[in-house]
Amino acid sequence: MHEYSFVENLIKSLEESIKKDKINLEDIKEIYLEVGEFEIHSSDAFYKAYEILSKNTFFEKVKINLKVLEPYIECLKCGKVELELEEEEHHKLNIIACPNCGEIAEIKGGRGVGKIEVILK
Repeated sequence: MHEYSFVENLIKSLEESIKKDKINLEDIKEIYLEVGEFEIHSSDAFYKAYEILSKNTFFEKVKINLKVLEPYIECLKCGKVELELEEEEHHKLNIIACPNCGEIAEIKGGRGVGKIEVILK
């Protein structure tokens, strides 16, 4: 499961950052995460993976909030921005034909981690 390895790496990275920044674990209230739609195939699977992987760790007590960032198209020629992509347009390439003028448009957003915020009590 893709979300399982994503969450596993997230928890490992958070542990390292928390130790490095000398944050008291008991002071952590919540984690806010923005991640691209191409990284997370299912929010439910993400939350289930977090529940499983955080069990019997400090993170079991920490609430996590996920915001999924959707991809959008921006045309390099006419400047049109299309916020909704058809299902078949969700592919690995970063370019696609502009639905307005037919020229090359970039697929932006929807990839990677946009933000990780540790919220303290």
